[in-house]
Amino acid sequence: MPQFAPLLRKDQQQVRYLVVDDSVFARKNIMKMIEVFGGVVAGEAGDGLTAIAEFNRIKPDIVLMDITMPQMEGIEAVERIVRSTPTRASSWSPQSATRKTFLPLCKRAPSILSRSPFKARSSLRNPSLRSR
Repeated sequence: MPQFAPLLRKDQQQVRYLVVDDSVFARKNIMKMIEVFGGVVAGEAGDGLTAIAEFNRIKPDIVLMDITMPQMEGIEAVERIVRSTPTRASSWSPQSATRKTFLPLCKRAPSILSRSPFKARSSLRNPSLRSR
């Protein structure tokens, strides 16, 4: 049950999300948060390949994608989605970034990423976490 008013698009339809994470626990928690905040979960996927198929099938408004996953990394999946649907934008959160994932992300997908507008704790600011 939503505890907040539904998030609406310009056409007054509810915002639809695709949640992609190889952790079922993480997916379920994210989906619960989306619903509590008035969003609609249109689909879910556990890897990049399935995410692309689901994106093409359901045409969500927003995709929340994990970076490190089996079969196809989130970075490559986002690249393919944006290539096939150039009007869509993607966002990333620095809180999940590590040197191992952030540097390839910057090299491979700089033109398709916009920084998240949310202020989050970043492991990049914490020297003890930089070597992950």
